[in-house]
Amino acid sequence: MAQKDGNLVNFEANRWLPDHFVCDIGMISYDLTVSETNLFRSSVSLAIGAMAHIYGRFNWDGPERPILIQDQKRFMDRRL
Repeated sequence: MAQKDGNLVNFEANRWLPDHFVCDIGMISYDLTVSETNLFRSSVSLAIGAMAHIYGRFNWDGPERPILIQDQKRFMDRRL
């Protein structure tokens, strides 16, 4: 995903980003090999790990893990 100078944005009206986050690398990549069983058992944890990796490329250490878990559950329930 090409993101040099891209901004991290939020589309939820009730969630505020505490700063202006800009990616300073040209390409974000995330490679992971997972067995089918582990994918099924750990899908939420794997998704949170990928989100944390991407947020880190925008120089952001947040949000807190419980918020990411809640967002992932909402996404899976098609409420996000």
